Amino acid sequence: MYWLVDCNHFYVSCERLFRPDLRQKPTVVLSNNDGCIVARSPEAKALGLPMGGPYFKWQDLIEQHRVAVFSSNYTLYGDISARIMSLIQDQYPNSEVYSIDEAFIHSPNPSMESAAALKERIAVEIGIPVSIGIGPTKTLAKLANRRAKKGSSICILRHKAKTDQILAKTPLDDIWGIGTRSVRKLNEHGIHTALQLARSPSELIRPLLRINGVRTALELSGTPCMQLEFQPPPRKSMVYSRAFGRKLSLLEDLEGMVSQYAHQLCRRMHTHNVTTTDLSLRLHPPYGQKRRRLGATSQILQPTNNPLILVPIALKMLRQLPFENQIWAKASLTCISLHHDSQNQSSLFGLPKTWDTKLLNSIKDIQKRFGSQAIVIGSEKRCQDGGMKQERRSPRYTTRMDELLCICLDAPAPNKTTISRRSH
Repeated sequence: MYWLVDCNHFYVSCERLFRPDLRQKPTVVLSNNDGCIVARSPEAKALGLPMGGPYFKWQDLIEQHRVAVFSSNYTLYGDISARIMSLIQDQYPNSEVYSIDEAFIHSPNPSMESAAALKERIAVEIGIPVSIGIGPTKTLAKLANRRAKKGSSICILRHKAKTDQILAKTPLDDIWGIGTRSVRKLNEHGIHTALQLARSPSELIRPLLRINGVRTALELSGTPCMQLEFQPPPRKSMVYSRAFGRKLSLLEDLEGMVSQYAHQLCRRMHTHNVTTTDLSLRLHPPYGQKRRRLGATSQILQPTNNPLILVPIALKMLRQLPFENQIWAKASLTCISLHHDSQNQSSLFGLPKTWDTKLLNSIKDIQKRFGSQAIVIGSEKRCQDGGMKQERRSPRYTTRMDELLCICLDAPAPNKTTISRRSH
């Protein structure tokens, strides 16, 4: 049997972990640059605030009901997630970290008591509420989890008769891995529910949804086709894409932001031990403007993740684009040909690989000791106020010494406890 442990409204739960005064109060978390709503508490959902809704469109309703609003604090969320996944893997080694707030577990004899015990342990030791769905396949565990979120927070699909009743009431767009286009194709062939998909022959499903659709149908019928992945599959591509903090049009400002994004992309590649032989740049106009984005691609002779090589290449592509006299809201950098470090060959005419390694390690050591901004590419400083907006970001309570949570006891009122951010 497969379990799916899913944290409830995870980003909001992380914020409430250090703000108990917000429990039972409507709370939302915004995306990068405080653009859209990406997490909602149940109270915020009850007000009608939509997932993905632009903040500016719903600002009046948010202010009217005094909804607590937070900027994304990914440092905090990532650390809390790591603690939860470590706890799960400590108790159930046969588990897979699926996303920042989800984990699959394979356990032969699950019970309501064992699921409740894990749920309680996470709540006591970490403080995050979770829902647990259990089924004979990963797809059915995902479906059980959806029902758990609407009910008692734990749902087990063990008996076929009960499972078929639930599948008969489940529309196709509620199935894990079935998107809008797939729903249209299946509807054209008279398939409208999960039960109908589970009972459809593979000869009908394969031409419509290919092999992944066949696997989903088999999983719905109770046949496991997806095993746990203990190691993430190797990356084939990597993207770093961000909206600017403000609209940009000057070359100097665009160079500053593109340099920052290229450097961040290099850091990601270094973290995953991959290099690239290509780099693509895209500039995006503001939302609603009927202009095409601009783009360019460059090929690289020797695989690299060195920012001293990739940042100048990104800047060269930028200067070749006809971006003048127009404003831009976003840039994205993409690598689609990634190579693992262990598979790279040195170039006959390039610098020795050890030179790259020693230099990058020195830069990382300086940044680790003195901060990420202690040493940067010079062109990164050309745009001082175009960075990501985080006007409502909470402190990074668990990873920054200067942002630790402090409990201050008021001397005149011994029974009163206040929470404040630690001062420098």
